[in-house]
Amino acid sequence: MSDDTTPDTTPDTTPKPIVHFCHGLESGPFGFKSRKLSDSFQVVAPDMQMSLWNPFLQNSLMRNLVFRLRVPSLSLAMGDSFSGCLTVQRLSLSSSASALVGSSWGGAVGAALVAEGSHSGPFVLLCPAIRQRERGAGADATRPGLRAASIEEGLRALPAPVKARGLIVHGTEDKTVPIDDSRALSALTGIELVEVEGG
Repeated sequence: MSDDTTPDTTPDTTPKPIVHFCHGLESGPFGFKSRKLSDSFQVVAPDMQMSLWNPFLQNSLMRNLVFRLRVPSLSLAMGDSFSGCLTVQRLSLSSSASALVGSSWGGAVGAALVAEGSHSGPFVLLCPAIRQRERGAGADATRPGLRAASIEEGLRALPAPVKARGLIVHGTEDKTVPIDDSRALSALTGIELVEVEGG
């Protein structure tokens, strides 16, 4: 006689969908969001080597200001950092990724990847800091394609089916990236915005 109440302990071998995650400015690839995503997805989270102040990270703003020995320019250094982060993501972005998720700085990087056509699948931009990076540093005039307005225009020009697979999520009390940036991005592009109560 068999016992039908015995739980099935066979491990689930169904492969998890792959999420390509672009981390925030200081969080790195093993931060909270990446770890939470890994509960349900296989997460690919390349280390962008980005920091405002840590000169030992390849794409850090401080490193680009000091170690490259260029004429000190905050906007050029920020442009170097952003361009370096885009390169890291482009090199590891796979067509097998089920979705792209970017948070804050990584949201801006993710938005640029989608706007340039490097990713055309589903995407989620969490509090994307597209405009935020130019507020303190100014726009990098040497890379017009990486300016906030260019990225936003690239997203606006996407075919409707690509935009329909996108989502912007932003906390109403976010103290780092103003929610009005995401509201304006959604209004301009037609990409759905979900506002979450709180920060």
